[in-house]
Amino acid sequence: MELRSKHDNFYKIMQAVKNLKKGIFIPEPEFITTIGLSGGYRRWLDSSELNKYRGKAGGQTYWSHPDSITEMKNDAVLT
Repeated sequence: MELRSKHDNFYKIMQAVKNLKKGIFIPEPEFITTIGLSGGYRRWLDSSELNKYRGKAGGQTYWSHPDSITEMKNDAVLT
């Protein structure tokens, strides 16, 4: 498990999104840095199964709890 948590980007992302808090929006560069992603992570971040955790505003992608993302998309704050 330790090896996987150090080298498997999708695993790192899935662990991180499970810990996202309602009402806290993390800009994508900070999200990437915080969870320690390395080369080859873009395809995982862009995965459609992660749409519920991210939204865009002003050209910036933000990550948050699915309830917060849904609320902000419904209010047309995020796309």
